[in-house]
Amino acid sequence: MRSRNYLLIAGILLCMFPAFGQFPTPGGGGGNTSVSAPTLRAPSNIQQTSFQMNWNAVGGAQYYFVYVSESATFNTHVAGFNGRGTSGTNQTVTGLSSGKTYYYRVKAGMNDALSSFSSTGNATTSSGPPSVPTASAATNVKRNSFRANWGSAARATGYEIDVSRNSSFTNLVVSSGSTSNTYYNVTGLSESTTYYYRVRGKNNSGESGSSSAITVRTTAGLTGNNSVIMNDQETYYFSDPVSGGYWELSSGGFLGTQTTSQVIVTWYEYGTHTLRYKVGSTV
Repeated sequence: MRSRNYLLIAGILLCMFPAFGQFPTPGGGGGNTSVSAPTLRAPSNIQQTSFQMNWNAVGGAQYYFVYVSESATFNTHVAGFNGRGTSGTNQTVTGLSSGKTYYYRVKAGMNDALSSFSSTGNATTSSGPPSVPTASAATNVKRNSFRANWGSAARATGYEIDVSRNSSFTNLVVSSGSTSNTYYNVTGLSESTTYYYRVRGKNNSGESGSSSAITVRTTAGLTGNNSVIMNDQETYYFSDPVSGGYWELSSGGFLGTQTTSQVIVTWYEYGTHTLRYKVGSTV
């Protein structure tokens, strides 16, 4: 008689508190209005084949049922997620395909009463790490800055750049500089110095490998009545402009647009040449 009473009590407890035993079979339809529908929160930890769905706790709820589908109409369900029971307020959904959008919703349960469905949320699994960007030549090269450039990489949502004083990237001046653009303005450099840069694509699945390194040399500055030996295709900047001066090029090219702070040289002869900013009357 005593063992029969124990069995009866245990059965009553399981019916009253299903979160501690087997979850009841989820029902369809509109649900019981005495139990509030859960409010969804944004999905998290989105990976290539999984994501975590989240919702706020419902007062009095003992368990929740989650539903996940590839269709917003829920005419089919992801295996194992057609009313999957849980006592928590999140659920990791696994076994998914990469780069695909999934829809989900939740019901709350208390004893044998179920709420209506929550609103429908969605999450798109990651397509995998980005492809490697292709870095291109620097532009707007000056005495202490330049603009690093690269092409857009498939699946990249952002980029990271390293800038170094050596080609082995052990002497970094920029480490993992972050941008969503396909360029990065590198500043605070030394004049007449060679730098190297490389780029990686990134998204929520990770990073790509690094691009090939690009070499760039900052230009030299000129102060009044000083000169510099310049190579083909280099642009030089006057570091301390003085009014009343002018640019003078020894040979091998002709001067284009010029101000007291910059000159653009067009070459007609390869080699090295002397450029001088002279202060005083034009000779």
